[in-house]
Amino acid sequence: GRSRTTTDFVPGSSMPFELGSEWVYTEWDNAVVNALDRERVAYSEDNSNGWSIFSTDGGRIDDATADDLTSSLWSNGFLRYVEKQSKKIDTNSDNYETMLYQYEADNGITDPFQKQFLELEESSSVVLEYAGDPDRVSVRATMDWLGCTSAGMAVTSVKGGGYSSAVEKIASKAGLDKKISFNSVVTTIDYSGGTDLVTVDYTNADGTSVQATAPAVLVTVPLGVLKEGSIDFVPDLPSYKQRAIANMQFGALDKLIMYWDDDAMNTAPNFSRGWDTIMDSDWLELVTPETDTSGVFTSFFNSRRYNGLN
Repeated sequence: GRSRTTTDFVPGSSMPFELGSEWVYTEWDNAVVNALDRERVAYSEDNSNGWSIFSTDGGRIDDATADDLTSSLWSNGFLRYVEKQSKKIDTNSDNYETMLYQYEADNGITDPFQKQFLELEESSSVVLEYAGDPDRVSVRATMDWLGCTSAGMAVTSVKGGGYSSAVEKIASKAGLDKKISFNSVVTTIDYSGGTDLVTVDYTNADGTSVQATAPAVLVTVPLGVLKEGSIDFVPDLPSYKQRAIANMQFGALDKLIMYWDDDAMNTAPNFSRGWDTIMDSDWLELVTPETDTSGVFTSFFNSRRYNGLN
């Protein structure tokens, strides 16, 4: 699902790694933080210990230059431009790709490196956040969140942490751990009866057909399943829900986890020395020379400061 933790990623270590959800927002009162605290699942506050930015042709960009680029072009540049243009946005320009092109044109930004730096920031701030291409993400719907700096973030991939740990503890305390069935395929949800009961037909992982009845059913399947029509709702869902399903969009976000053990580091001493110089930077970002590659694995979160692993 969206939240899944593995504890066998690193040989000889049970350090949890999140295959899905990675962060929790701590400055807002929310059920997720409350659940982690209640079940005593660890997380570590992200103190935003800086970025290390690289270019494909010039190596690492010095921190002062990187800070200046981020401030002048992005934080105090593009984000403020978006805020000023918010009331003028029409349907055709309500996406980040168009807005970025307008910003560059209005401010005379023609330097290739600066343009690609903006592409990187757009990818790391918009694409990674919404799992959607810049030309598909609405500016009006997301601009308030994009400029938000007070959410407070914490990392769950730490010793004693992990979203799955919280879920397992909650299910166990509620006596539900033996009743949860994974890898089952729901085929029909029938709420046509004259009573307040709903009937669900599904197939277990072993191929057994099962029918269950309950007062209510909470449907949290991915949007793609609803679009495909894999579940037969009896009667059909109301037309307004069908329209919402048809009109809603979603993207795909690939997550790659890399780890270097001591043997790997010993075979690459130059890489090892370079890695040690940036080991405390939370984010590693790469400015590429082409727009087509600016969003292809160019932003990496470095968890070494939180879990001690390379």
